[in-house]
Amino acid sequence: MGLDMTLYNAKGNEIYYWRKAYQIHYYLYYLATDEEYEWGDYTKMDKDWIPEYVTLELDRKHLENLLNLCEVVLKDRSKASELLPTDEYARSYDDTYYEQLENIVKEFPSTLNNFTYEEKFEYHTC
Repeated sequence: MGLDMTLYNAKGNEIYYWRKAYQIHYYLYYLATDEEYEWGDYTKMDKDWIPEYVTLELDRKHLENLLNLCEVVLKDRSKASELLPTDEYARSYDDTYYEQLENIVKEFPSTLNNFTYEEKFEYHTC
């Protein structure tokens, strides 16, 4: 068991998949549900009320913001707990955590180049 996360394009095609990337889940959930989002403010949220299983609509800006955060954290790992925090449930800042960020930095630019600013994405967890 665990958190499986999938990003779909507007046609319903899978374009990205994560497994147990709680730092990404918290970030995307906050972005999609907070109209007053300010970069970094989500780190103060209470993660106990965030559901693991959701379907959310995202736009290109949400994904660009995620990409930018991943780049910042990879350049300075000391910012991980501030900018893309995980939680207290034995999820640590280990190699897997950083590999997930590295994959986003490596793969998202080409993924985003295939979509317009108007296109919506669906983020689904199970």
